[in-house]
Amino acid sequence: MKVTLETLREKKAAKQPAVGVSCYTAPDASLSAEAGVDFIVVGDSLAMTLLGFDSTLPATMEMMELFVAAARRGLTGDHVPLVVGDMPLGSYQPSDEIAVVNACRLVQAGADIVKIEGCTPLILSRIKAISEAGIGVVAHLGLQPQQKALVGGWRVQAKTATEAVALEGDCNNVEHAGAVVMLIEAVPAEVAALIVARTDVPIYGIGAGPGVDGQLLVMSDLVGEFRAFKSRFAKRFGNVSEVKAKALADYATAVRAGSFPDAETSYNMDPIEAGKLK
Repeated sequence: MKVTLETLREKKAAKQPAVGVSCYTAPDASLSAEAGVDFIVVGDSLAMTLLGFDSTLPATMEMMELFVAAARRGLTGDHVPLVVGDMPLGSYQPSDEIAVVNACRLVQAGADIVKIEGCTPLILSRIKAISEAGIGVVAHLGLQPQQKALVGGWRVQAKTATEAVALEGDCNNVEHAGAVVMLIEAVPAEVAALIVARTDVPIYGIGAGPGVDGQLLVMSDLVGEFRAFKSRFAKRFGNVSEVKAKALADYATAVRAGSFPDAETSYNMDPIEAGKLK
């Protein structure tokens, strides 16, 4: 089954939570599809979780195209999640025209729709332009990693009633501009639930409580592979790092002890040819 925007709308109407994962490689996308995940976000978070930068800001269009294409190639089974391509910093700010061109590049790489952070007049213009070009837009509100310097760093958003009302206004504005899905990050559960009840498009949360239309977590967070830090909302459902560390330690021990490679993991010549060689 191919998950589409209509699938996500139907889930919202039926109050069935959608499951989303941020991942960037063919193997992780394949595993996500096998697990029945509804949507995959190839996010600029890859700059941190995969490439070792200390923020999302170094992500480029070339990086995003590469990993969107990789994730798409991993979706070869019967269940195909919707793929969201993240537009990195600088890919949409210069002009509506540049934003549309770069959105097209991500779709050509394999994304179904694209994601943009923010709700300034400039961003609303970009959402409208991309939507009018026939490409669906996910609006990312609340904590916006690309704008963390402006919002006070990695902190919870909309903690006061005034801020909550402002966030609801932002959600209305991006919806009117053409956004087909919203992602709200690091927002109090009460605020998120209130906004969901008053909004027609699906709203997914990352650290926004249980009252949203679905959840998103980064693959390397939920499997315990990213160890630089752990956000409060990033529950670990596994510990891949522990498994990898043990496997690597066992491998090193076997090499040093001379037990690897052994006969089973080595190639041998035909005895006749070995005799000729001698």
